[in-house]
Amino acid sequence: MPPFHVMTKPIGPICNLDCTYCHRCEVRFACNGECPKHRFITPPDGEDGLNYLCPAYKKFFTHIDAPMRMVADLLRAGRARAQIMGIHR
Repeated sequence: MPPFHVMTKPIGPICNLDCTYCHRCEVRFACNGECPKHRFITPPDGEDGLNYLCPAYKKFFTHIDAPMRMVADLLRAGRARAQIMGIHR
């Protein structure tokens, strides 16, 4: 049987996340700069290497922040995550 390999997104020093704009980003915990092959636009600070999906990631992760925190609180309290539908409207 051939060896089995799991491909993961690089993190840490191997990631090549040199963009200062990314390091200061409030949603970096979610995308971690994304894949290096997708980093080819210039951020507002002028450095090269921003992910072309960055604006969409920022909008999405900012939009879901409050509901996801509510779900986390529900789960920590031992309640069903489906209860978020009655709380968040």
